[in-house]
Amino acid sequence: MDIEVAVVSALMIGICALPFILIVRAKNKRKKRLVNELNIEANKVNCVITEYEIWRESVIGLDTNRNILFANDAGKNVQYFDLKEYRSVNQVKTSYRVHEHGESRSVIERIEIVLDTVAGRGKSSGKILIFDAEETPLIEQEIEIAEKWEKKLREIVKRN
Repeated sequence: MDIEVAVVSALMIGICALPFILIVRAKNKRKKRLVNELNIEANKVNCVITEYEIWRESVIGLDTNRNILFANDAGKNVQYFDLKEYRSVNQVKTSYRVHEHGESRSVIERIEIVLDTVAGRGKSSGKILIFDAEETPLIEQEIEIAEKWEKKLREIVKRN
């Protein structure tokens, strides 16, 4: 009887744990695929990704030795930006106001990091899409990612 209980218990634990195991494996596989895509593009221009960050189906990476940024937003083609060519970095949030039940709130529609070639001109030379409400309705960690990378890229551009 004890063996039957142990077998049934082990089966129940396995059945309950299986979805979590599959989710973690799929997430790790996706992460590996995104980083691999970034590394392939970096290798084409003789770069090595030393820092990267993944969110949803997007990845951003940096070769800190050559100051070249790579970005793959929402599974689209990988872009790269030589940060020596840029003079300013800004985070741009596009939002609109919603009035409900006598209250007003701001809804973020899009978050981008914009790289400008000439500071103050406002003519952007490069955009990295961090969040788009049309593709993904809920913001998870995109605000923090945009702030972190804007700060990091701004420091690099300032040094150049």
